[in-house]
Amino acid sequence: MSGVNEDWLVGRYIEKRYLIISKIARGGMATIYLAKDNRLDRDVAVKILHDHLREENEIRNRFIFEAQAAANLAHPNIVSVLDQGQDDKIVFLVMEYLQGITLRDLLNKQKELTARQIYEILEAILSGLAVAHKAGVLHRDLKPENVLLGDDGRIKIVDFGLARIANTQTATDQVILGTIAYIAPELLNRNWADARSDIYAVGIILYEMLTGKQPFIGDTPIQIAYQHANKDVPNPIGKKSLDFAQLCNLVAWSTNREPKKRPKDASEMLKVLLEENVENVAQNNQNEEKTKVLPEEHTKDTIDLIDYGKE
Repeated sequence: MSGVNEDWLVGRYIEKRYLIISKIARGGMATIYLAKDNRLDRDVAVKILHDHLREENEIRNRFIFEAQAAANLAHPNIVSVLDQGQDDKIVFLVMEYLQGITLRDLLNKQKELTARQIYEILEAILSGLAVAHKAGVLHRDLKPENVLLGDDGRIKIVDFGLARIANTQTATDQVILGTIAYIAPELLNRNWADARSDIYAVGIILYEMLTGKQPFIGDTPIQIAYQHANKDVPNPIGKKSLDFAQLCNLVAWSTNREPKKRPKDASEMLKVLLEENVENVAQNNQNEEKTKVLPEEHTKDTIDLIDYGKE
């Protein structure tokens, strides 16, 4: 099948406006490029649907829905979608470009994070997600790869590629979507999702920030899925100070296998986080300069190529 050669895109214009500069990352549905918006004179990230998928109506519609869902979510902790369209064979969407790294990059480098880092990242994730949930939008693919940490201190959620408008419960149609390491039990057992399914993924991310590892591992995705469906997430032991203990309690609450026993949405979890942790974290750091999310070595050695939802 003839189609677009992605390497050919570098140095070319899309819609005579977006000059493709370099490839950032490649995922299962699309490739992300750094581009220059010559109309507004700014760097942007352009997400281009893989050529072999553009004829698949379901995937194409999901790709377009990502643009529509995210474009209506205006919040400092959500990557803004700026444009969407088609130029000949190229189906694309345009997002703001945030220079920095992903939470996955930080975890790979630092393993376990400080209480201050965890608090700031978790607050940002929940703040952005709360806006989505209030608008009736589920993310459905929350993971460290989809949390961007900007060199300027901004923290943003990206990649609503699996997002869907939520009613009370949202069926996944015939396919279980999302990354298996962060998938909620109800998606595996009952094949539906609501805001509490996103909360489960947030809890797994929190566990990983506390321990430097995922709670369940296995040789195959099926083994990992079985554990999510049938086992409780372990308590992140070894964190003795009060602020870490409260974060561990949030892991237990957000990852309960019974959705009705989790926070109903990101707003509820965020409220508890702010009430229970801000006083203790502030007290422990009252004589210190506010901790940067990115370690000093990251801010000195800027990483230009951000993983926008890389699989």
